[in-house]
Amino acid sequence: AVHVDFNACRGINNRNNDLWAYIAKLYYQKDVTKEQFGEAGRIITDKACVETDLYHLNTNLDLSRGYDHDVTAWTKVAGRDDLSDGHAFGLGAFNTVFFENSLTDKPIMMRVCASCTETHKRIYYRRLNPVTGTFDLLNNILFHRNDGDGQNKWTEDFTLHSTYEDAQVGAN
Repeated sequence: AVHVDFNACRGINNRNNDLWAYIAKLYYQKDVTKEQFGEAGRIITDKACVETDLYHLNTNLDLSRGYDHDVTAWTKVAGRDDLSDGHAFGLGAFNTVFFENSLTDKPIMMRVCASCTETHKRIYYRRLNPVTGTFDLLNNILFHRNDGDGQNKWTEDFTLHSTYEDAQVGAN
């Protein structure tokens, strides 16, 4: 009988059990050279891999991933991963744009996810009440996805919708 123990590969950006993220961690720790990292990456992520295909498209065709939004209807306040442009609003600017300059009685945020399944590429977050104290709603939505110590509870503080029209009237 053979007994095998598995340990989690702890990769970059909390991407565990992801071999490419683990190799990337080793590269950033200077445990592997850039040539070794590149070769391992080519082996791990072959041509059938979506991320590799997108990298080749971006590099060879000068394309970039992202989302072009209607600037007359939406204000981009932040992006994460491929949608990040490095210019996230600060807490004060976000609160002003989201709460004080909302075009609806209950502020609505459109979340776009380039890598999500088709049904989740656009989700509309409708805030039911204002935040209190120093709670950072934007940071909570971008990076934590929890109830924000009781300030971001689903159906109490916010609802989620598949369309903007549903979000406006609070329907699902």
